[in-house]
Amino acid sequence: MTHRIEAAILWAALGIGLGCAQPATLPQFEVASVKASPPVDRPVYTMRGGPGTNSPGQITYINVKVRMLVATAWDLKDYQLSGPDSMDNVRFDIIAKVAPDTSKKDFQLMLQRLLAERVGLVVHHELKETPVYEMVIAKSGLKMKDAEPAREGGTPPPTGRFETDRDGFIILPPGRAGAATSGLGGVTRRSARMQSVADVVAMMEQYSGRPVTDKSGLTGHYDYRSEEHTSELQ
Repeated sequence: MTHRIEAAILWAALGIGLGCAQPATLPQFEVASVKASPPVDRPVYTMRGGPGTNSPGQITYINVKVRMLVATAWDLKDYQLSGPDSMDNVRFDIIAKVAPDTSKKDFQLMLQRLLAERVGLVVHHELKETPVYEMVIAKSGLKMKDAEPAREGGTPPPTGRFETDRDGFIILPPGRAGAATSGLGGVTRRSARMQSVADVVAMMEQYSGRPVTDKSGLTGHYDYRSEEHTSELQ
C-alpha cells in the first residue's frame, strides 16, 4: 500500500533545508559553537543533552551527520528526508547552552535557526507517496514475550555497560528498558527489554526505511531477541 506523508526535500549548497519561518523570528541558543568535524578513521558520533535529558542546560553534538541534525531539528523520520550525499558525509560539532525550562519544541526551533544561520540550510516541505508496511501478528503467533520484571535484589548495571554471553553477544538485564545490537561472525543479534509497541514500530521503521502502521492490537511491553545471518559469498 502507499501513503501520503509530509516530507522535507532538502536543497542548498549542502543539500539540506529550512522550515517556512524566517530564522530571525525563531528562538535562539544563549551561546553556541558550530564547527565542521575533523576527519576521523571511525565515524563515531555523540548527541548528548537538551530538554528531557540529564543535561538540559547544554547540548554536545560531536561528529554528527547533517541528516541527523535536520531530523532532530524538524522532528522527522529518516524516510521523510531526501537530499544529496552531503547529508551523510558532512558532519558538524555543535556545543550550545540551553536556557532553563526550554521546551522540546522551542529547542527544535533553536536548532533550526542555528542550522539556518551558521550552516545556511534551507528546507522545502511537500507531500509524497511512499510504500507503507503494516505490522500484524504472524500466523504462527507472537514470538515476543511479556516483559520480565527486574530480579529481586538484583542491581542493573550502569547505563552503557552490559554483560555478554559466552559467544560475545550483549545480554540486557531484565526489568530495565533498552535495546542493543551486536554483530559477531556474520550474525547480527538485537536484544530488547520492556519495549512498547511504539518502540518496536520505531525500530522497524529504522531498519526498513519506510513508515510502519501498527495493526497488531498489542498494548503491553515486551522482551525479544532477533538474529540476522549474513551469508558469505564464496
